[in-house]
Amino acid sequence: MALSSSSIISRHVAVNGAGAAALVAARELRQKRQEYVGGTWNYTDHVEQDPLSVDPTRPIVYSSVYGSLELIFLESVWDSQTSCFDPTRKIKRSEEVSSHGEVLAYLQDFC
Repeated sequence: MALSSSSIISRHVAVNGAGAAALVAARELRQKRQEYVGGTWNYTDHVEQDPLSVDPTRPIVYSSVYGSLELIFLESVWDSQTSCFDPTRKIKRSEEVSSHGEVLAYLQDFC
């Protein structure tokens, strides 16, 4: 679910340091900013027409997820007190595997 432009919240990010890792982080944040959360979990069936990135005007496809992708996550990844995720938010699934759509919904709810 993409957010409408009227509901987009602008967030500022600071990268501390000027070493190699900080410079790479700053560059990647600037280049890969999107209008929605979820990064690679935002599935699209579009593929890069220019996989070698020769054409600088090409449309960039950020998702590397494929339509039938299913993931097996340990319960501790989703529900643990030590997880970076809120332990009160449990992924809703009836099986041991999760679809990429469930992961995206969880990340969107988290934000």
